[in-house]
Amino acid sequence: MNSKARFLHPGHGVTAGCVLQTNFHEGLPFKYAKHRLDEIDTENYVCKYTLIEGDILGDKLEKIIYELKLEESADGECVIKSKTDLHLKTGVELSDDEIKNGKDMALNIFNACEEYLSANPHVCA
Repeated sequence: MNSKARFLHPGHGVTAGCVLQTNFHEGLPFKYAKHRLDEIDTENYVCKYTLIEGDILGDKLEKIIYELKLEESADGECVIKSKTDLHLKTGVELSDDEIKNGKDMALNIFNACEEYLSANPHVCA
């Protein structure tokens, strides 16, 4: 696996159980998000983490559990596979539109991060 997967290495001060806070730029619809790192498997390039706090959850979601798996593609690039489990508050349902909007928002954030990290590879070195 190439160096793009180095962020999973616990030697960077990030280990299972720690909580990381992301503060969003002023003008975005969210102020912050707190994620708990649940598992890092450096041999299989898997990371599991949970969104535990932040205005992204709104009044319907209790938490969101994510699983990312990095795999090398045939051309040597890095492919990221993602699984998301939404945990709703009791008695709450999400419409198809709400689910689609959430997926679109997550993809936009992910793409913005990818663009930034591709332009600034030293950030994860």
